[in-house]
Amino acid sequence: MSKIQDLLGHVKKTIPINKISVTLMVICSLLLIWGGVRACSKAPLMARTHLYVIARDPTWYPLNLMGKDKTVLAFTSDLLSTIAKRRDVRIELINVSSNYLFEGLNEKDYGSVISSLTPNPLNNQYYNFSNPFFFVGPVLIVPADSDIDSLTAMHNRVIGVRRDANVNFNITKYDAYYKPYDSMTMAFEDLYRDRIDGIILPVLQAYTYIDTFHKGRFKVVTSPLDDQGLRLVSRQTYLSEFLIEEFNAGFQELIDDGTYQALCNKWGLINPLSIGNKRDSSQ
Repeated sequence: MSKIQDLLGHVKKTIPINKISVTLMVICSLLLIWGGVRACSKAPLMARTHLYVIARDPTWYPLNLMGKDKTVLAFTSDLLSTIAKRRDVRIELINVSSNYLFEGLNEKDYGSVISSLTPNPLNNQYYNFSNPFFFVGPVLIVPADSDIDSLTAMHNRVIGVRRDANVNFNITKYDAYYKPYDSMTMAFEDLYRDRIDGIILPVLQAYTYIDTFHKGRFKVVTSPLDDQGLRLVSRQTYLSEFLIEEFNAGFQELIDDGTYQALCNKWGLINPLSIGNKRDSSQ
């Protein structure tokens, strides 16, 4: 207590406490508060007028888009431009090589990238992620006359999978048997011959096989079974949080009013969100 009294005494000696000093202190406090409020009010305006540079690798490595690389490039340009216009956000899209994509992001050459990187507890410490806007994950394929409509319905059945498949969902929790294949051509032959009951393949590969080689024989019955897909990835900054919030809101608007489906149709792409059943909620 004596230390506090000594400190107050020192302050009184250094700054005489009178009406003038009190008035000055009040004015200074009000100026500080006003400055803080003004800075906060300018932050949304700065975020709204900022030019967001978004980089992407035009080859989409490591994804296999079955020859649709340029189509997906045009689709993403159209999609992001539509969202930017709807949400009144300024963006610039640039192309960079795959080996420099994240290096440039980390070096602050640009603020965001379009990537298939999937969020996890480790990279969530460094980056902000948008919702995926183009799913590329696995789907379930069954014969065209099958009544199976979900992975859960494959109880005690045999599912063909690519031997080196990158599966991000818990495939083992489904009570099914999995048969690995080096050649998916053989897998489709076995499915046609009723030697297996279904096949799991990434969505673009699934439709390429079905529409090109096996038209009318098979069908896709699920939406992608995990959240692999293209999304915005940004360094963790105030501006990137604003961009991703605006992007997610704009993307949902496009889904709700049918614009997303129209863009998929325009570029000849499958809308994975419209396929069969949604993912099991337990995944």
